[in-house]
Amino acid sequence: MSEEQAQRLIQYLNDLESYYLDLNQKEKMIAHTLQEADKTVQSLKAMSDKPKSDALLPIGSGVYVPAKVSSDLKVIVSIGADITMERDMNSAINYLEAQIKEIEIEGQNTSNVRHDVGLQLEQGKAQVNQLIQAQKTNSG
Repeated sequence: MSEEQAQRLIQYLNDLESYYLDLNQKEKMIAHTLQEADKTVQSLKAMSDKPKSDALLPIGSGVYVPAKVSSDLKVIVSIGADITMERDMNSAINYLEAQIKEIEIEGQNTSNVRHDVGLQLEQGKAQVNQLIQAQKTNSG
């Protein structure tokens, strides 16, 4: 392998490692999003089980306002692209549970890609190590 080919391999491995780190970060964000969505569903279910419940509504800057929440309350759900829809509690729960399933699939796909990239990275590093050993043997 020529020196130019070795340099290209090293650059490829650097790019691959960067991609691998990006995938790790994406997995963390997906896990956080799943956790948040799950907590939201649990909260909506808890509120829908009681005819009326007390809640604290955040209004910003760490300030909360006490409020009474009824189980027949309509909620506003973001559906993407800065668009929201008013839904009843059960509809909002169903929508969020469907979103959770989609996010879980995305998380699994990301994990699979990260695994494949990790294998490619290991193979590439092994190839570089072989080149280094061969060069040491030839120069020694």
